[in-house]
Amino acid sequence: RQQAAQQAAAPRGREEAAARRQPRASLILLRHGYSAWNEENRFTGWADPPLTSRGREEARLAGSLLREAGVRRVERVFCSLHERAIKTAWLLLDEMEMQWVPLSYTWRLNERHYGALTGRNKRSCSEEFGLAQVQRWRRSVSEAPPPLEAEAAAALLDGRYEGVPAPASESLLQCADRLRPFVRGELAEAMRRAVDECGVVAAEEGRAVEV
Repeated sequence: RQQAAQQAAAPRGREEAAARRQPRASLILLRHGYSAWNEENRFTGWADPPLTSRGREEARLAGSLLREAGVRRVERVFCSLHERAIKTAWLLLDEMEMQWVPLSYTWRLNERHYGALTGRNKRSCSEEFGLAQVQRWRRSVSEAPPPLEAEAAAALLDGRYEGVPAPASESLLQCADRLRPFVRGELAEAMRRAVDECGVVAAEEGRAVEV
C-alpha cells in the first residue's frame, strides 16, 4: 500500500517540479510622477509639463519598492512620448540599477487628450461649465471634451509626433481605440518573446524565472 502511494505521488511531484520551473510573467503598470500641472490642478492631456521634485522622488520610490518586492529581471519598458513619463522611467530604472533595460516610446501610451480643457484649471472649468458637465467630459466613455483649436493643437506637437495622427480631443473610448493596436501588437509580442526566452533559461537551470 505504501509503495502504491509513493508511485502515485511520483507523477504529481514531477508535475509540481515542472510547474515551478515554468517562467512567470508580470505586466507592471506605472503612472508618471507628480508633475508641475498636477501641482497646479490643471488638465494636462498632451501638454508636456515637467516632473516636480515630488514627482522625481515618487519615481525613485517606485523603483525601490519594485526592488524590495523581488523584481530582479525586467525585459523592456514601454513609455509614452511625454517628458514626465520618460523621466519617471529613467529614474525608476536607475533606482533599480537596471539602466540597460531597453526603453521603447510610443504615442499610443500618451495621456488622454483633453482638448480645449488642456492647461485649464480644473476648478475654474467646473465654475464655467458646471461640475456635472466637466465630470461627463472626464468620466463618460463616449463624450469627449471640446476640441482644441488647430493652432493651439499644433503648438503641443514637435518632432516626436511626425507622422502621428494627433487628435484635437479624445473620449475615453477613442483613447482606448488608439491604445488597442499597441496592446495587441507590440506589447503582446514583447511579452510572448520574454516568456519564451525565460522558458529556455528555466529549462537549462531547472528553476523558475520571473520576468
